[in-house]
Amino acid sequence: MNATQDQGRLGGGQDGNRIAYVLDASGNRTKEDAKDPQGALKRSMNRAFDALGRAQQATGRE
Repeated sequence: MNATQDQGRLGGGQDGNRIAYVLDASGNRTKEDAKDPQGALKRSMNRAFDALGRAQQATGRE
């Protein structure tokens, strides 16, 4: 998929964890990383979508 990517961030919760994500041109989350308050990676998820926006492959933990 050669789509323009956009990066975003979801605010931290009360526990200080943060989630950063990458969107494809259709607005699907193709990458998502969750980090603890110290910045250590706690979870990573990658997804691939077909032309209709349906998830076709996912790697990592949800």
